[in-house]
Amino acid sequence: ALALDPSAPMAHNNLGLIYQAQGDYKRAEKEFLQELAIYPDYENARLNLSRLYSLSASASSSPAGFQGLP
Repeated sequence: ALALDPSAPMAHNNLGLIYQAQGDYKRAEKEFLQELAIYPDYENARLNLSRLYSLSASASSSPAGFQGLP
């Protein structure tokens, strides 16, 4: 889907979920943030990003408690 349309709804979110399940938290974070940059009101991406930060070892370094997120 991303190859055909990089702004396809939910594509980055779904890819983020796949990376998260594989334990690739950096790539998952990138995809969730990309989804939120395209669709700032997409609550599932915001929720998935918060879950990712709670799972990852860098939870304490999450960007200012999510301040500045779209």
